[in-house]
Amino acid sequence: MSMKSYQLSKFEALNFSKGQKSFDQLISKFLKTDTPFEKNQIKKLCENDELRGQIYRTLPNLSSLILLANDSNVLSLLEKLSSLPSGSFCCVNINIRIDFSNRRLQTIHNLDLHQDFHYGNPLVTPEKSYVLWAPLRVLSKKTGGIQFMKNINKIKGAVPHNQIVRTENMTPTWSINKDTNFNISLEEINLEEGEFLLFDMRHIHASAINNDPIFPRITLQARFSSFKQDGFLEYYKDLPS
Repeated sequence: MSMKSYQLSKFEALNFSKGQKSFDQLISKFLKTDTPFEKNQIKKLCENDELRGQIYRTLPNLSSLILLANDSNVLSLLEKLSSLPSGSFCCVNINIRIDFSNRRLQTIHNLDLHQDFHYGNPLVTPEKSYVLWAPLRVLSKKTGGIQFMKNINKIKGAVPHNQIVRTENMTPTWSINKDTNFNISLEEINLEEGEFLLFDMRHIHASAINNDPIFPRITLQARFSSFKQDGFLEYYKDLPS
């Protein structure tokens, strides 16, 4: 794991504990139960689209999850991976995903092969931009992890993507053009609770299919870009369509 484009590490234990606890408390509040991860409650969460939407909109605003995304170990790794000084990065996006095995929700939520440039914002630059990916609850072989291409030696920036329009009230997704000439070799990475993967935004990756009939895969994603890079505000305009 010594490549300069990605690294596995662990959050500060207290920060992760606080983030996970606040997440659990929020789920309990919405489900009106003290046992949010009991099978019947998980089923309710899976079937209730409106409730799940309320949770999605609320989670990124939790201060403990914002602090977790800006954990000292994350910021330290950003410096090491980028060779930029402390304070060079800002977190431009935080997202929580709850991925079920339900076929309907797989169609809506699962992401094909992509780079995260299209899920950033105008502050995302072609290099020195990074993605944090971390499970908030334990991953199993059934729930799956992230499918990840480790070698980005031939990738200089954003590769061509297609926009995929989804169902009503869902934002579009992006996937790499089928005819893109890359020899893509993916490896599935499964992390333990408290671990995170930090990787260069050029890496091609996808969500693994969740094959657990009951439990969702719950993950935190955050995206970082650097004020130090030329084109900090202009790069997004030049992304290939």
